[in-house]
Order: sequence, then C-alpha cells, then structure tokens
Amino acid sequence: MSTMTVRPRHTGASRQVADWALWRHGGRWLVPLAIVLLWQALHMLLTSADVASPGQSAGALADNFSLWWPDLLVTVQGLALSFALATIIGVTVGFLLGLSRFGYQVVSPLLLVAYAIPKIVLYPILLTALGLTLEAQVAFSVLHGVFPIMLLTATATTTVPRIHLRVADAYRLSLQQRLRLVVLPAIAPSVVAALRIGFGACFLGLILAEMFAAYDGLGYRITKYAADGNTERLLALVLLVALLAFLVTYSIYLWEERRARRLGLNGIAAG
Repeated sequence: MSTMTVRPRHTGASRQVADWALWRHGGRWLVPLAIVLLWQALHMLLTSADVASPGQSAGALADNFSLWWPDLLVTVQGLALSFALATIIGVTVGFLLGLSRFGYQVVSPLLLVAYAIPKIVLYPILLTALGLTLEAQVAFSVLHGVFPIMLLTATATTTVPRIHLRVADAYRLSLQQRLRLVVLPAIAPSVVAALRIGFGACFLGLILAEMFAAYDGLGYRITKYAADGNTERLLALVLLVALLAFLVTYSIYLWEERRARRLGLNGIAAG
C-alpha cells in the first residue's frame, strides 16, 4: 500500500519572507556601520584637529560623561516635559479636529501654514516672555513637535474607513463604544507613527533652544565646544545626542512594529 507524502505549501514564499526579514534586520546595523566608516574616512582625509575619529570621540564621551551628566539630566528633563505636552495637546486636538470633517477641512490648512513657519523666529518672543528658563526651552520644543502629531492624528481620524463606521452602525454602538472599539484602534498605528516623528521634532527644538540661549544642557555644551574649537568633545556630545535620539525613536519603532505584526499588518511591520 503506497503512502502519500504531504509537502508544505508556499515553501518558497516562506523562505523568501524569512530571507527578506534577515536582510532587513541586518541592514539596520549596516547603516550605522557605514556612518562610522564614513566618519573614520573623513578623519583620515582631513587633519586630526578638524575631525576627531570615532574612537577618539567615544573615548572623550567615556572620559567626560560624569562632567556632562548634569547637562544630560537637564536635557532629558526638558525633553520629557516637552514631548509629554506635545503628545497630550497634539493627540487631543488632532483627534477632536478629525471627528468633524468640516472642522478638519477648515482648520488643517491653517495648521499646515503655521507648521511651515520657521520656529526659530518665535524664540526671541518666548525669551522675552519667559526669560532664559526651562519653560522657554520647553515651549519652543513643543512648538516643533505638536504640529506633526496634531496633523497626523487629525488626518488618521478623519480617514477612518467608512466600512468600519457602517459596521458600528449595524451593531448600533453608542458613541463611546464607537470611539473605543472602532475609531481608536483604527487610528492607533498612525498616532504611534506621529509620536515617533513628534519626538524627533521636540528633540530638535530643545537642542536648538539650548544652543541659542541657555546656561546648561547638551545644546549649550555643543555650542561651547564649537566656539572653543574642541572637535573631540564636540563630536562626543553629538554622538551622545544621536545615541539618545536613536534609543527612544527606535524603541517606539520596535513597539510599533511588534504591534503591527501582532495585528497582522504585514505592510507596516515590514516598513
């Protein structure tokens, strides 16, 4: 009596997906490696006084970390406050704005225009009103991060698929149930992406504020070492800022990717 062997289907497709995932995860480490190699090449092409090597900058970071620790705490405190405020304001206002299609069509163009205004021209006004304080730096940082969060959240809310809303109507869900079970899950991926972008914008605004008018913080130290021509410490601080930005942003991205994979959103998980 002959036996039949059942072979798994779509073996080639599964292998292709696995290979793509391997290349994708490997490529994420190749990009930082390429940046370090380019950095080292610039150090070799230029004089050592102009550009410190990656090794020298990493050594300066280790040697001066205790000196910069108070400045790091100031920057992290300002970043946490500004990102929290930008998140609360941006998500709340964007969500409420997106619930009204008429309000979205009226207000969103104005928000886009406001977002296009260079925020640096508003910093003297903040300094005049608040002085050289953490509040002025946080306000300037919030101005950078709140607009992308607000706009992306509003766009996501106003573009919830109609079929989802029709299903909610068919089940006769209340407004609270409709928001909790239909709208919020539908906009969650876009809101998380908005937070990732908003964090980078807040960090940019805070570093700029510390560079232009501050007595402490990583941005203040960067300006100081740039004026002194100390490229070794300057690049060490740039490395510290880049590591901090990478750590938080990539953590948000991994959480976003894991959630998308759990929900079966392969396009997002692969992005």
